[in-house]
Amino acid sequence: MSKTERGAKSYAKRHGFDEVYARPNNGYDLDLVAVRINGEWCPPEHVWYIYITDLFGGELNYTYKRRFVVRAATERGAVCKVSKYTGLRFRNEYDEVYHSRKKLVGLVIESAGYDGILHDEYFNAEIT
Repeated sequence: MSKTERGAKSYAKRHGFDEVYARPNNGYDLDLVAVRINGEWCPPEHVWYIYITDLFGGELNYTYKRRFVVRAATERGAVCKVSKYTGLRFRNEYDEVYHSRKKLVGLVIESAGYDGILHDEYFNAEIT
């Protein structure tokens, strides 16, 4: 619809779209350029899908699952934002599980980068 990324974002905002795609070199392929989260545009690689669940014996228990969609440039930045939002401090115990220092809670980064399939699953997630 538009020749510039700014024009495409403006059109998408006016018509209620949350994703902006571009065709590189007038080809047939589409590349995701920007995603709107909480009313602000960000690159798709700066979107993190994170969930927090309880631990039993140091392992994830999944009695509950609290989901977050976080905008951050790095993995550490995403963990820091969730830590600040929840009031829990997390440290990296294993490769994919961050443990809280005071409570039996684990944080897992499910996906880095925008994913339409996960976006549907995280529809009612808290946005930080």
